[in-house]
Amino acid sequence: MLSDSEIHSRYCPIRNYKSALFITAYFLLATILNVRALHRAFAEASPVRAFFALVIVVVLAKWMVAFRHLRERLIFGICIVILVAGQLETFLPSTFNLHMEVTRSGHLVLSIIGLAASITMLAQSVQRRSI
Repeated sequence: MLSDSEIHSRYCPIRNYKSALFITAYFLLATILNVRALHRAFAEASPVRAFFALVIVVVLAKWMVAFRHLRERLIFGICIVILVAGQLETFLPSTFNLHMEVTRSGHLVLSIIGLAASITMLAQSVQRRSI
């Protein structure tokens, strides 16, 4: 098992362009999908999906502690908020149906912020690589 400092030194998206490229691709895809889903109904509740989201949130929370830079923690925080809000939408639809446009717009705004932060990390990692 890797320590927090080893995880950070190996996968830091500010130093590792592959990690930064992966995060940028994820947020680009998330932004495109959130634009397409602006006027769609919420997904049906699924215990398997909820368990999967719980595992992902736990892993992201552990990585959030391991990574040191503000942008990295911002990215992990955005992912956690989007996952938790998505699960709350599916299990409490009566609460969120009244504010569906605001909820969907919030997901889109978070995805755009994540995309902007990941692009800056990608640019910085590519710049470091070329030095």
